[in-house]
Amino acid sequence: MTCPRLLMDKRNPQCRPLFDLDEVLSWKPDKDPFCVAGISRRPRKILDNPKILVCHDMHGGYLEDRLVQGCGRPGSYRFYHWQIIDTFVYFSHYFVTIPPPSWTNAAHRHGVKILGTVITEWDDGKARCAKILESEASYKQFADQLVKIAEYYRFDGWLINIENAIESSDAVERLRGFVGYLTTVQHQSCSESEVIWYDSVLNSGKLDWQNALNAGNQIFFDACDGIFLNYCWTEEHLLESKKNALECNRPFDVYVGIDVFGRGCPGGGGFNTVETLTAARKHNLSAAIFAHSWVYDKLDVKQFTENEDKFWQLLGHLCSPCCYTSLPLSTTFCQGFGERFFDNGMPVGNPWFNMSVQQLQPCFIQSHGKSASVEQNKNQSRIQIPRASVTSEQNPGIVDGESQPEMGVCTDDSFIGGSCLRLTADIGNSQFVKYSLFSLDVQLKQYSSVYVSFTYKILQDPDCDIFYELHLQHDAQSIVLVLLPFPDGDKPVPIFGKDMACMYVHAIPTTSLPKLLSVSTPQQNNTRWRTRWFPVHSLYLKFCRLTSVKVGMTTTDPQPKKCIALLGDFKLISVESLPSEFPAVVLDSVTPDLTSSYPLIDEACNNYNKEDQVPAPESVNWGVDASGNAITIPYDKLDSMRVSCHTLQDFRPGIGGQLCQVLYQLITSLDCFTLKWKSDNPDTVDHYRIYQIKIDSGVAKLMGHVLQPIFKVTWFEIPDYERNESVHHFKFVVRPVLKCGVVVPLDYAYCKLFQVASRKDSPVIVTDSYPGMLETEQGKQTAETGKDSKMVEKQSKDTNTLENLSEKLLDDQDLGKGCFPKGRESEKPNLETEQCTAGEENLVHDVCKKDECDSENVESTSGARANSDIENLTQKLQISDS
Repeated sequence: MTCPRLLMDKRNPQCRPLFDLDEVLSWKPDKDPFCVAGISRRPRKILDNPKILVCHDMHGGYLEDRLVQGCGRPGSYRFYHWQIIDTFVYFSHYFVTIPPPSWTNAAHRHGVKILGTVITEWDDGKARCAKILESEASYKQFADQLVKIAEYYRFDGWLINIENAIESSDAVERLRGFVGYLTTVQHQSCSESEVIWYDSVLNSGKLDWQNALNAGNQIFFDACDGIFLNYCWTEEHLLESKKNALECNRPFDVYVGIDVFGRGCPGGGGFNTVETLTAARKHNLSAAIFAHSWVYDKLDVKQFTENEDKFWQLLGHLCSPCCYTSLPLSTTFCQGFGERFFDNGMPVGNPWFNMSVQQLQPCFIQSHGKSASVEQNKNQSRIQIPRASVTSEQNPGIVDGESQPEMGVCTDDSFIGGSCLRLTADIGNSQFVKYSLFSLDVQLKQYSSVYVSFTYKILQDPDCDIFYELHLQHDAQSIVLVLLPFPDGDKPVPIFGKDMACMYVHAIPTTSLPKLLSVSTPQQNNTRWRTRWFPVHSLYLKFCRLTSVKVGMTTTDPQPKKCIALLGDFKLISVESLPSEFPAVVLDSVTPDLTSSYPLIDEACNNYNKEDQVPAPESVNWGVDASGNAITIPYDKLDSMRVSCHTLQDFRPGIGGQLCQVLYQLITSLDCFTLKWKSDNPDTVDHYRIYQIKIDSGVAKLMGHVLQPIFKVTWFEIPDYERNESVHHFKFVVRPVLKCGVVVPLDYAYCKLFQVASRKDSPVIVTDSYPGMLETEQGKQTAETGKDSKMVEKQSKDTNTLENLSEKLLDDQDLGKGCFPKGRESEKPNLETEQCTAGEENLVHDVCKKDECDSENVESTSGARANSDIENLTQKLQISDS
């Protein structure tokens, strides 16, 4: 498979490596605020087992994943089997490889350590090593910079790969000193970090891969946290490695190298990787799996999910699933991509890919066919099973001829994100099937009370339903809480013997929840997603240990049939993880991007130019029109061009995707700026969603997701009436998503509307001065004139959703495309007067406060439409590309 061509906007924030020693030594913090990871590593239970390290090497690295704010290619490579690995290395052949924040965020969300890479190769590498190892001071200076880099970007250490000879014995000794010093200071910076040595240079300075831990490379192993063996080992090599590791009392710090491409590796790689891992496990050694993207590179990309699941399922019995040790535990099961982005079951975004917002995946391998994570009942049920219903002896609970239960990803539908979990099973004879989701070791005594919620959808069989099980342990007593979203006795559910206590818990109304949970719970809509909440705060349970979470699927239908359920959200939340109120966002600054160089890169391969200078072509290929004809724009006209979105099919810098089919305008290099904001409680925020609120329709359009309070706007849509204006207006909302999984309601009581008046050289935050804008506070007198008291009273009582507010942006039904009717364009406010002059600081204003509105620009909207049937925006979000 060749590397896909990727049309990128250079102004879209990108992660990059460091190319030479001078660049490393001159590196300073705060250089790349976009590229800093935002997720702290989730605690896991430490297991006394051999470990799994995965080393990611795909086309040199830094492909779509380098785009910090994501891209519009949902078919990009992704990894989601974090539950069975311990360490992830982002590898490339650049000198210092900094993992893109999307990988760091996804790894940390699953409790996995992530390492960058330092590599020297060939004559160039030999020269770099000579400079680094000139003296103790020089190698310490280099090591200190590496630690600062890892600390700033928030990853967990380094793989050191010296693949060139070291000229002198003194340099070898300093190399050993460098590895030991780097390990020490890295641990001082992050106690659980790692430095791993790759099996390459010997204690003599010779480059000679040993394929084993032996006397030749022992000095480097002793200086760091582990060794990554080369791939061409034999049984004798493994025996020698095990012997030497045991002598050091470090049996699990030797990682047996496994090349999935099979280059010199026993077993030949591919799906036979299981043979190689079996050999390593035979000697109780850890394993380093290299280039696992073989599945994506060499097999049909359209079958990637099936092949990826097959690959890791073959290895699953040789790996230990992770065990999480803290709450909250919250996930929508999204894998960080999708053909659409869904919010409350409604599509609100275009095709997208962003591993930073990949959600927590199950602790057990997603199954295709029979799996240890799936259980079928034999005869234990709270509903009497007719004796005439005979099950297969080979597969109890499954009728002869029926397929095995499956748990996999669904990309056709989602509750929040781009995908969810799909459970499939042939269930009959009033029985049920269970799937294991999470392995836990959580002491509940540290929490005052806990709430559980799950959101699901039933497909096909209306008699089918689901239930969850929370398994607990109190001393020697096992306890199961069965969470039932249906009436007791309505459907078959498990019963347990005397050795296991069982409690059946029923859903509670949202009015019984803490305020933040009640307000943020989405209302049920016509998407058929159901959300149920359950309390877990019995005094007895407070002294228990939570050990696992399972989900079951059940039916009352006596006839066997296929049952399908979608799992869209699961939350296990302690009250302590809830803030006292939703975090408020305040816009801090807006900064223009004055990039003058050619803004677009069309790369057939991923070769960096250190100076980042790409010669401008005579014209830019801008896609194709509706008839399939190529659209080209002369480069010298690019800065002054507006391109009608309805003529484009496949271009969107930023998060990408199919553009809208209506007459909006796409700003190219004319408007590009960076938004920065502050949250009054940032420690509670997991990530932010940024929406553009279209001026003429009030529709909220999802622009992207970020984990840091900074977002670069490289494109946005403007109404047609602003097409030839020198200033363009961008209204947007920043919506926090909390670490406990709660999404701040898209409601004006919690999310503030901001506006930027943008011109290439001077974007500025402005006070909104369009007629008809409502106040953000309920009961506050509106800035509109001419409204009767009944209308004011009604507005003060209504929930001020963004849709209510944006609806008022329309003056009359005959306003046409813009906010100003024909013949009244002269009444438009002169927003250029709001611009900052050169050298002035950006002005920050609260958008919707009456005392900051320009009264001269406020006109009566007594004819504004009153919509008596407006649903909450989270139920009715729309996009404009249908």
